[in-house]
Amino acid sequence: MSTLLLEVRKIRRKHYWLMAAGASVLLVLWSSGLAATRAGRGPDSAKVAVMNLHEAFQLITLFGPVVVAILASRLVTVDTEARMGQMMTALGQHATTRFWGKLVVVGLTVVLAEGAVIGFAVVNASVMGLSVTPSYHASLGPVVLLLLGSAIAVSATQIALSTCVSRQAVGVVAACLGGLTCSALPYLRLGYLGWFTPWGLGAAADPVDTLASQTTFPLTGDMAMSPHPWLTASLALLTAAAWTAVAYLAVARKANRR
Repeated sequence: MSTLLLEVRKIRRKHYWLMAAGASVLLVLWSSGLAATRAGRGPDSAKVAVMNLHEAFQLITLFGPVVVAILASRLVTVDTEARMGQMMTALGQHATTRFWGKLVVVGLTVVLAEGAVIGFAVVNASVMGLSVTPSYHASLGPVVLLLLGSAIAVSATQIALSTCVSRQAVGVVAACLGGLTCSALPYLRLGYLGWFTPWGLGAAADPVDTLASQTTFPLTGDMAMSPHPWLTASLALLTAAAWTAVAYLAVARKANRR
């Protein structure tokens, strides 16, 4: 707890919370604009809540890694100011302890920010009168669970990259490429490749089958669900734990080399 409180105090006056809030507000406005366009000018067949929810989820899959990379970099670089990290190590705090503290701070921040986007998508669907179909309720729970797993995996990875690579641009570029590439995988019928990267869990375990929906939606008026959405979301949590372990080992190895 003392480590966590210390990490929070480090980012005071560092615009960390402002950047997180700004990114969340931007995605909320973007998602709300898409929902308003669908409700106001879209065809009646497209005025379904699940489509609005899935668009919000795709925005997070695409832009979420970049936001996490910026927040992680900001939190890690604080330790380089006035040799704060070296001082804390001299006082007996190990680098891996700081890793866990930073992971909790960044992870909770990302969960709250992305949760706000999904929350507003749910509210918008109700306020704008979008039709609620069976796939909406079937996908909402797995989406929340999947966002939790993705937030943990990406946060751990980006903290490790920012810690182990001195050039902070490397982590940000990796997140940009990861988010952009992985969000396109389902459309290329390569969504399964997302399991092999921390940035691709959202695409790999998406409860909505994007390609199948292009065929079924005109016929049924509803999005097609992926097989076993709860199971894949749970596997995403386990995969997130594996990526967290990899990130921890990378930080520990970096610290032992010093």
